[in-house]
Amino acid sequence: MFMRFMLSVACLGAILALSACQPGATPNAEAPVIETLADGTMQAVVDLTTIEDAGYPMFRVNAKAADGQELSLLLNNEDEKVDLFGLEPAALAGKKATMTYVSEAELDLLELTAAGKPLIMRAKGETAPDLAGAKTVTGKLSGADEKTAGDLPSEMTVTDASGKAFAFRHFITEDAITKANGQEVTAAFAENTQLYVRTLKLAD
Repeated sequence: MFMRFMLSVACLGAILALSACQPGATPNAEAPVIETLADGTMQAVVDLTTIEDAGYPMFRVNAKAADGQELSLLLNNEDEKVDLFGLEPAALAGKKATMTYVSEAELDLLELTAAGKPLIMRAKGETAPDLAGAKTVTGKLSGADEKTAGDLPSEMTVTDASGKAFAFRHFITEDAITKANGQEVTAAFAENTQLYVRTLKLAD
């Protein structure tokens, strides 16, 4: 009897140990700090450290996630896709909020030339950007037939010989650029990723 009892205890211990090793045995696993939603939008509960004017209607939002990860995002206060739930951007600084945002790949225009001559006007004393490591595309310029009239940059495109289009955002103030519209130009650019706020809702 004693041997049968000890054997039963040993078998029970083995079963319990095996159960503990099975997948799904971690009911207390924590949810990710930054969650990717079904539509590709990212969501996180963050502390909004600062919100800075980045030139109307843009704001620079600096936030910190629960794991300490720091995020720097742009907020377009006139974008129809942005919802601040009736709050002004400046009122959100120093608050905790649930934030959704998207990541977008962008091309930063560093220089634009036609027949070897630079088209971008620079302030007196301003040096041209360092083009070391920059990518270039040569092709037909479009979307630059007039100067920028609003608060947001214009979007102009350089389409190469294969038909691939490269879109650049730029405040067009130069006559040289509008005159080059429809002509062959060379754009030097860098590839970057920018985060854009979609919604900000104060935590309950």
